[in-house]
Amino acid sequence: MKTLKRDYLSFFNLIDISSICINIYLLQGQWTDSDQNASKIILRIIAVSLMWVNLIYWLRVFEDITLYIRLIS
Repeated sequence: MKTLKRDYLSFFNLIDISSICINIYLLQGQWTDSDQNASKIILRIIAVSLMWVNLIYWLRVFEDITLYIRLIS
């Protein structure tokens, strides 16, 4: 059972979870107030970067691109 937990908490799963949490936080903050803090701008940059990493990771589905994604990672 411990190996399942360790396998589940891989690098890309942590990126997925953190991306979802940051985006939910930013959406909730946008609905409640319209304050443009520097910290929110930095969080938006991080959220967009994490979503790009997810997109590049999901490109492994295509066989022609899989080799290049594995070479990069």
